[in-house]
Amino acid sequence: MPWRGAGILLVFSFFGVITSFGSVRQLHLSGFASLIVAGWLFAEQVWRFVKFQQGPAPSVLRFVVRPFLTRYLA
Repeated sequence: MPWRGAGILLVFSFFGVITSFGSVRQLHLSGFASLIVAGWLFAEQVWRFVKFQQGPAPSVLRFVVRPFLTRYLA
């Protein structure tokens, strides 16, 4: 069930977008950066859910996670 991980990321990135709006309204740079990252993750997960209808869909996060997991994957 590859959609489970995408669903979890979708929910938490949505909460990240919602909670970032308060910091952006106060013109905090960290809130703006958080909004961009959470919004990007949310958009990617929505795209992955659309692609899951055709088969497995890779995540862009694999480039971030894979270097840390190479000894576990080998």
